[in-house]
Amino acid sequence: MKRLLQIFLIIVSTLVVKDIRASHMMGADMSYQCLGNGKYKITAKVYRDCRGIPMGIVSFSAFAGLSGSNGCGTVSPGGLTRTGIRDVTTRCSSANSPCNPKNTGGTGNVLFSGSCLPTTNVQPLTCLNRTNTRTEYWLSGYNHNLKFSSTSQGAPQSVSSTYVISANTKFIAWRFQGKSIPDTFKLSFSGSNYGGNILGLDNFVIGTSGNTNSFIPSLISKSATTPNYFTKITCLTGLTVNNGDKIIIDVIPAQSNTDWDLFMTCLDSYNCNSCLYTNPYKIIGSTITGITGSCQTYVKFSVSACSLNTLYNEDYFKYYNVPDSGGYVPYQIIERTLSPNNGSTWYNIYSTDSNNQLPYNSNPLFYYNSKECTNTYIYTPLGQSLCQTDINDTRYNKTQLTDGTNRGVFGVTGSSTVISTYYNSWVSAINYSNGLGYSTNNTNLGYYRFFYMQFPSNPHPHNCGDGSNKTSLQIHPSSTVLTGTTSTGNYFFNITANTITSAYTISNCDINCSARINTVLGVNSISTGTTTAYNQYFSANTSFGWYGIYYSNPFETLWFVTASTTTFSAQTIGLIAQTNEWSTNTYPYSGTSPSIIPSYSGTVCNYKNLGRKLSTYGSSYNESYLCLYTILFPNSADTRNFEIWSAPIVNYSANTNFNNAILAYRYSGGNITYSSSTYIIG
Repeated sequence: MKRLLQIFLIIVSTLVVKDIRASHMMGADMSYQCLGNGKYKITAKVYRDCRGIPMGIVSFSAFAGLSGSNGCGTVSPGGLTRTGIRDVTTRCSSANSPCNPKNTGGTGNVLFSGSCLPTTNVQPLTCLNRTNTRTEYWLSGYNHNLKFSSTSQGAPQSVSSTYVISANTKFIAWRFQGKSIPDTFKLSFSGSNYGGNILGLDNFVIGTSGNTNSFIPSLISKSATTPNYFTKITCLTGLTVNNGDKIIIDVIPAQSNTDWDLFMTCLDSYNCNSCLYTNPYKIIGSTITGITGSCQTYVKFSVSACSLNTLYNEDYFKYYNVPDSGGYVPYQIIERTLSPNNGSTWYNIYSTDSNNQLPYNSNPLFYYNSKECTNTYIYTPLGQSLCQTDINDTRYNKTQLTDGTNRGVFGVTGSSTVISTYYNSWVSAINYSNGLGYSTNNTNLGYYRFFYMQFPSNPHPHNCGDGSNKTSLQIHPSSTVLTGTTSTGNYFFNITANTITSAYTISNCDINCSARINTVLGVNSISTGTTTAYNQYFSANTSFGWYGIYYSNPFETLWFVTASTTTFSAQTIGLIAQTNEWSTNTYPYSGTSPSIIPSYSGTVCNYKNLGRKLSTYGSSYNESYLCLYTILFPNSADTRNFEIWSAPIVNYSANTNFNNAILAYRYSGGNITYSSSTYIIG
């Protein structure tokens, strides 16, 4: 009630009755009703002498926030719509009303948007109990959703939502997305067993820009760097929970333009069992295939696995482990390891095949006596390109040379700060590329590379923040730069984007070289083509909140091609589950200067005992091997012969050097000469 009174006093700020003398104005009162989502219904009752002058338009103003301290200031919704008239004149029972009704006033109400005010909702938190409510499997386990977008909802606001839970509630499962600009998510508990005091359960800063991964158990505030959903299970198992106790969700958004999204549910129980850990992962013999060509060979097969329907309906997959990009959390993922050419490449498993088998047939080729071209995508020394504002205008425009080459000239006009930023980024990127083997000779592979140059893709006006996007142009290092001042005293940066031709020799057995070089040749269409999106003008007017927009380190990344000679003796494939501890452990805290209360701590499942424990980000995760196979080619002169060996899985650990490997399958001289029923089925 105290909180409602505070808000009421803020809203009832001013009442103005136009065209009425004070001698005829006898009083007024106002009330409001919260409609949710930052909307309020305000009702005003105006008392006046009905024998006076005609009733005018009733309007009012309201402060949003405490003394306007949140920057929202005063809002004036305008006139109220009259909804009723009632004569409240005190008189004898036999006397007639002096109004009759003459210029009677009445009561009225108006809808008012209080989006700048903190919102508080008290409602029951309905436990999902495994009922699918969404088509995306990784969201199908959640039945509550809160979200905010500065784009459609205005200035960022803090949100506090209170949910009543039952004594059966043991876990709160949630996924929070802070996107680029980090937002703070807090989850607290208020229980009758603790005198109504607030116990903090989770406190996370989630988002990417300027954020880090930090999951130190002894720290109350933790942080997660991911643009996608951070997934966690908050455990109440260390607390005494009674009917009517409350869960409080607080979201403190970033001060600048920001978006956030929250999915959550409560759980009475959590089933730790998963087919992932009990499936035998045997090789399906009928799928084993080995083919040898003039300079390549491969062996591929499928491994028995759990059905998608089984996996996606497990608590493990709904609320914890997320094998797709929609809910990526560091070290909370299933991965397939495939290591051809004596290297190590990791691939996420997104699904099984139509026969509910894990297919190990992506990129199965082994090349020999060949040259393999690969590309590297790497940040230049000045780091990630971030959106910046300037109090001066910035302009982006593209023109074409008239010398017959039709090469594009990409220009930036702005303050000395903007232009020096572009120039310094270019010089740093060129020096970096030179140090990584750049060649001016197009017969040399070092010639084939480009920079990604970033520029704003949102039209004027906009500020930096969530929803502020950038677009990339591919610029070859041979391009030329010119800087200076215009006739009006502005500064400019012009880069003439060179076009290139290929003179690199590619043999029939070279791997991916043609495709990689063709990617670099794409700079030609960027230069000579029409790039209308680059033509942008950002007029700076701070009184309107308009700024010039540019990017720090616009030449953000270097993409270049390298080659190596392929050799191999074995191909390793396996399946690994990684389970982190920060997503399953809860460390409640309390106090004015908060401190953790170890006796209230809770956890869900014993994932930390599966496999080997590794440290990262101030906490730890477990790496659990589910299967591990290697394919050996014992006769390099005849790559048609191969063997499949298995590393035994003991307590979800495996000897990755295959020192204790067991032969599972042998193919020699065109025939299957050995097949173990322990590892081969079908």
